[in-house]
Parts: sequence; structure tokens; C-alpha cells
Amino acid sequence: MIVLDLDLDFFVSGIVDNAADFRVSEGKIYSWDIDRFCDFLESKCKLSKNSRAKGCMVKKHHGCYLAWRELVQKADLKIPFDVIHVDAHSDFGLGSSSWTEVVFDLLHREVRDRAYPSKLNEGNYLTYAIANRWIKEISFVQHPNWEMDYMQIYMKDFNDFSGYIELKGYEKQSVLDYPSLFKIKPKVVETAVKLNELTEKEFRLETKPDYVFISQSPSYTPQSADRLLDVFKEYIEEIVFDGDVLKI
Repeated sequence: MIVLDLDLDFFVSGIVDNAADFRVSEGKIYSWDIDRFCDFLESKCKLSKNSRAKGCMVKKHHGCYLAWRELVQKADLKIPFDVIHVDAHSDFGLGSSSWTEVVFDLLHREVRDRAYPSKLNEGNYLTYAIANRWIKEISFVQHPNWEMDYMQIYMKDFNDFSGYIELKGYEKQSVLDYPSLFKIKPKVVETAVKLNELTEKEFRLETKPDYVFISQSPSYTPQSADRLLDVFKEYIEEIVFDGDVLKI
């Protein structure tokens, strides 16, 4: 199955690296126009207003993780699935302390006990999805201004350019020293997940995705970009969820 995972911050002119509790100032960055956005959805993503894909809009991007979890638990989303991640950020957790939960705790649990992490947020949710073994392959369609923001500890051979995410679990250290982990043999090594990197020009789906999600990401986008969400509604058959998926 294919899950198309969009972030509204891909469809603006610049990148905001540090989230705040307020919207990006108008004029600092600006959103795509509606025609360009529609063309992307139709020509690149194979979406159509006449044959809508199942999907949802979320306020913050980890709402996608909550939605996927519910769909997986209902067996509506078959695992492992492919994720097409169209975003200004990789969302693997750089700048967050969540790596300690992943490498010292989560990966030592049975897979069935990994679905409810305590440090989940909009900047790390893909790592948690990988830790649950939901994802077979990720295609990361990068904003033209994207700068490297991978977590080196998560990369195969600790190499940002390896093309694979390989999560590793370690015995908890008396001192939580991130660099020292590169010299220690891990206790757990997960199966590597292929990571494809694509530009907007290179990206084009061959078939309509099974599910499509978009995140408003208000800390990274100006309010004027919200007009694109009204357009996006015309392309999806909106899913109703039982739990909290941080919907707009």
C-alpha cells in the first residue's frame, strides 16, 4: 500500500527550522498559488476530484502517526506500507531528545508494545512509525531549500548518505552521551528501511495512493497558506477517526 504524506510547509517559498507557538509572519515566506498546487496534486500525485483518495488533514504532522496507528489496528492499512513524504523536513527527530527513548527503550520492547511512545511529536513521528515496523520504504520529496537534517544514529553505517534508515537499540548508558554510541555494539538492529531522496522535478507517482494526508504545520507556515487546505479537501474522501488525530 502507498501512503502519501504531505506537509503544507513543502508548498511555501522558504523553510522555518525552529518551531514557535505562532504562525510564520506574512511576507517572510509565501505559499504556492492554487493552480500550481492543483497541478502538483493531479500530475505528480495522481489525485483527482472525480476519484477521491481516502485521507485526512491534521494540524500537526504527528497526527499522521496517530491516524496510521488507528488504521493499522483496524487492519484498514496493511503493513508494511510505502510512505511518500513530501516535506521541508525529514521528521526523523533532529533537535529532539526522543532518540533516547528510541535507542534505550522502545527498540528493546516487543513490536506490539511500541505503538504508544511518550516523546512523539511532529518532528520525529516517522522514526516511531519505522520502529513499529509499519514502513517498508520511504520516498522523501525534498523542498528545494532543504538542508540535511537526518539523525546520524539512525542511518545505516551512521552514514547520512547510505540511503537506508537502520534503527539500533543500545543498553542504557550511565551518561547519555550521543557520540559514544557510534563506538558501541548495539543490542538490537532493526531491518533497514530504504530511503529514497527526490526533488520535486524527479517525483511522480505512477498510481493513485491508497491514503493521503496533509499537515497544516502552523508553526512552519503562514496563515495565507491555509487556502491550499481548502483546495486539498476537494481531492479526498475524508476519514472519520475514533481517537485524537490532531485534526484541524
